[in-house]
Amino acid sequence: VKVSVAMPRAIKVRKANAAKASAAVPKQSPTALVADCQSEIHGAGLGLRRAFLDDFTLRPPKQAHFFEVAPENWVHVRGKFADLLGQNADRLPMVCHGLSLNLGGQAALDIDLVNEIGRFLQQYRAVCYSEHLSYCGDAGHLYDLLPLPFTQQAVEHVSDRIKQVQDVLGPQIVVENVSYYCAPSQQMPEIEFLLDVLARDFNIPALQRLEQELHRIVSIQQQHTPAMSSAGKRAVLGA
Repeated sequence: VKVSVAMPRAIKVRKANAAKASAAVPKQSPTALVADCQSEIHGAGLGLRRAFLDDFTLRPPKQAHFFEVAPENWVHVRGKFADLLGQNADRLPMVCHGLSLNLGGQAALDIDLVNEIGRFLQQYRAVCYSEHLSYCGDAGHLYDLLPLPFTQQAVEHVSDRIKQVQDVLGPQIVVENVSYYCAPSQQMPEIEFLLDVLARDFNIPALQRLEQELHRIVSIQQQHTPAMSSAGKRAVLGA
């Protein structure tokens, strides 16, 4: 007996939009992107702001081996600032750290924004792009990185949304767990939640090695700091 379940219209629309939008962004090999991150990102980096873009371009500090930007703040920039950003991207590796994808939110993903970010990453040859494992919007932007409930339902929800973003962008993205003061509905420890998210889009041998390493590091930290804060866990996990 073959049983079929109708997909909710909202989900159909989101998946159709993601598939349609993915054609608008040139694809880059995930393997190549990981290789770039490993080979080009080293030493100390600087968070680039328009307020000191002129000085950074004319008198680049020798201590800065790469620079980081929030792509949402730059995707619509044109003219002088765009030219200066391009000069710096030609000189140093550029990494991007996003603020607005709302990977854990309930509102539909902003595929137009994902496409804009994809074009930005390609234009300036960003070697790495990361976002937050949180929700930050609903009917509008909440201007905060709010924690997710550590539940199996949340694992499935956020994993599906990460895959939608991957389908549009092509290259593998980095997802950062956030620090928090309290977390609602903790049905599992944070580390198990993170590993479950990874397990849905990760090769098993690599995941097993990662799981062993994370448990080892957390165990060492707990021996020295029994009441480890969430910020401490975030640092341990390499966020």
